[in-house]
Amino acid sequence: MQFVNYNGRLSVPGINDDLAFIDYEEDRNTWKITNTYVSPALRGQGIAQQMIDELVSLARKQNIKINPACPFAKKSI
Repeated sequence: MQFVNYNGRLSVPGINDDLAFIDYEEDRNTWKITNTYVSPALRGQGIAQQMIDELVSLARKQNIKINPACPFAKKSI
């Protein structure tokens, strides 16, 4: 799956809108995950977990801490 990371959002882009996304707030050395969404058509395929894993990987590469504030992120990290 191809992800786009831009301006506090990691997403799976669609034609008119994002099909799935994680919103996060950037504050110095921390990314606070505030929202996770997967469209009904993609649910049940592990997309949200793949996005969490990708965001954690990106954060590690930049020595950034993750603050999992949304319920899905809290249980997944």
